[in-house]
Amino acid sequence: MKIEEWDPSSWPNQGSKKGDHVEGLYRVKKYFNQFGYLDTIDASKKDVFDDALESAVKTYQLNYNLEITGILDSHTVSFMMMPRCGVPDIIDGNNGMYS
Repeated sequence: MKIEEWDPSSWPNQGSKKGDHVEGLYRVKKYFNQFGYLDTIDASKKDVFDDALESAVKTYQLNYNLEITGILDSHTVSFMMMPRCGVPDIIDGNNGMYS
């Protein structure tokens, strides 16, 4: 799934952070799952910015040399929207960004 394929009206609010309930976060979770940042997605918390999503955002920000805030800020979303191959950054818990 590419984030740029989303209908812009379905994007979660930039600035979403842990504890927020935002329609569209499920798509962010699917993106992070596809690229190895989330192992599983709890369907009961699909649009809740939970601890697992915060951790995924922080790891993504670290990997892409962004400010590590754990917040789904505009810089993070901009990087997520960039075209990329489908190869996960993290495979079986191993961060391929630093191999």
